[in-house]
Amino acid sequence: MKDIVNVLPAEEPLVADAVPAPDQRLGRTPPRTRPLANVLAVLIGWPWRLVVGALLCMSYATSVVVTGWSYRFIQGAVLRGLWKRSRLRRDESFDDFCASLGLQAPAVRPRWFFQENIRASLSQAGADGCPPSALRMFGRSFRVPWFSLWQNFKIGVQALFCTYMLTGWGCLLMLFSWEFGWLNSFNKGYEQALVGPISGWIGIVLFIAAMFYVPMAQVHQAVTGDLRAFFDFRFVWRLIQARPLAYLGLAAFVALASLPFEALKTAPASFDGFIDSWTKASNAQLLWKLRSYFFWCCLFFF
Repeated sequence: MKDIVNVLPAEEPLVADAVPAPDQRLGRTPPRTRPLANVLAVLIGWPWRLVVGALLCMSYATSVVVTGWSYRFIQGAVLRGLWKRSRLRRDESFDDFCASLGLQAPAVRPRWFFQENIRASLSQAGADGCPPSALRMFGRSFRVPWFSLWQNFKIGVQALFCTYMLTGWGCLLMLFSWEFGWLNSFNKGYEQALVGPISGWIGIVLFIAAMFYVPMAQVHQAVTGDLRAFFDFRFVWRLIQARPLAYLGLAAFVALASLPFEALKTAPASFDGFIDSWTKASNAQLLWKLRSYFFWCCLFFF
């Protein structure tokens, strides 16, 4: 991602607008466009990615892979937005721009399993600048089927770790409040009755405070591809202050968007007694119905 920063510096558009540049439209080669290839890539590639993503959301372990994939997708989407706003859009297509960034360029359509740019990765020159031998290319081929899977998992672990480092304290206090409240009610510990509510309110306040920072920090980490960027408090806070109303609107949107998820999550509890196929189902059949229900929910919202 450092190469991208060098290619698209943040201050360059201001300087370019202030200093008139000579007209270079004569003799300029128009950027190559491949609309048919892009349409086919969307029609064929995205349904496969959505189905796999919905399946991976069905498990706690594999959902980490989905988190990492979403971070890679955000990185590619932001890169495309930067390219559209830059002067490079007039000179080269987005595919050519990504190719100029090398093998580590962000992917607009990240893969779940196979490595990106397989042919270029296999034929990449070694540290001495010489072409790779056949043996080295054979060794590199072993990482092709799982390299993107590893990337998604690694980035997902980093993303969850950083997020939990700020939101985890409030979540732990709220969990402690819930558990302590039940234990206290069963054991009649009247002297400790306020411990549960007070710890719960402290956890709620800490969680709200963390959520003022976490969404922007997550995007900053995803775009830069650097774990340390999440904790760049000064820069992230400057980003929040740059568009406070938009950030407030984002918080309201996240709160409203979570309501359908909560409704769909709790809806199966009311199926028993109202839907005969659910009421008369055995335990194995009920488990299959629940998995099918949550799969279609994941596929719809993914």
